[in-house]
Amino acid sequence: MGLKSAFRSGSAIADAKVDNSEAYIQALAAVLHNANCSEFVVETVGKAEQVQVQRSMGLGTDLLDPATILATWEQRTGRPATELKEMLSTAAQHRRLSEQELLTWLGKVQMIRQTLEE
Repeated sequence: MGLKSAFRSGSAIADAKVDNSEAYIQALAAVLHNANCSEFVVETVGKAEQVQVQRSMGLGTDLLDPATILATWEQRTGRPATELKEMLSTAAQHRRLSEQELLTWLGKVQMIRQTLEE
């Protein structure tokens, strides 16, 4: 059997599915963790989450001032603005967080998302 016919045989090798996005995110997370670049993570995730919050509340995708977002948050969710304010203010501080502070902040991000999904 020739080389060409071996590749055309009925026993095709299943293509391995590779999720390049997930692999990229994991690699980037490892690099940022090793470089202790929490401020980049908080700023980037914070902006994305602000856009998500705004979109969920019908405020569009252009970054708005915190006062507008907080007032709308209280009106739409019936929850205190302090919950959202902590997430937004941490993202705006542009400072390095300890690993524990970062995990706490990410927990707040998750809580905000869950509130908006209710």
